[in-house]
Amino acid sequence: MKKMNDTELKDKINEVLKQNYPASLNELGRLLGYKKISGDMSARIKKVLPGIERLLKGNKVLKELTTPSTTPIPKNPLWKSPDKVNARKCKYARHQKNPYRDKQTGYALCFDILAAHKNGLRRDQLVELYAKESGKDIHKGAMWDTAVVVSPNEDGSKHRSAKDGYWCERGCGGFLKIHFR
Repeated sequence: MKKMNDTELKDKINEVLKQNYPASLNELGRLLGYKKISGDMSARIKKVLPGIERLLKGNKVLKELTTPSTTPIPKNPLWKSPDKVNARKCKYARHQKNPYRDKQTGYALCFDILAAHKNGLRRDQLVELYAKESGKDIHKGAMWDTAVVVSPNEDGSKHRSAKDGYWCERGCGGFLKIHFR
């Protein structure tokens, strides 16, 4: 690009500023036809138009206000959302005689599944249903929780984590039926 004198440069800049709204000296330089703006060229532009930086800053603000934002608005750190209750969402309603206090526990869910089947349920079916509803692994969490819930016997012996108020009848083939005291 040929070297322009100061008046030509000033006219060219004014022409570019009327058509476009550059937000920086580099962007202005690209619109003038330069690939890069050197320090000498930026000093020369600032000398020709002394208020150019203020104008470019205004253009930057104008661009930010007129272009739609793609980034989400950050949340105010002073505002806190209310604590959400992680309610258990399953098809088994809480039984009124469920001795397990917190309805969010696995034992309570396992108890509700067994109590929902009035005629009883095979142990493997109970483990499978409980694993499906709770999202626990069958061989680790589901079998353990099921063992605790079905541990109370008619004579009163039970696992130490099991609650009082019910007992499980064990039939042939691993059939389980719940009874209340």
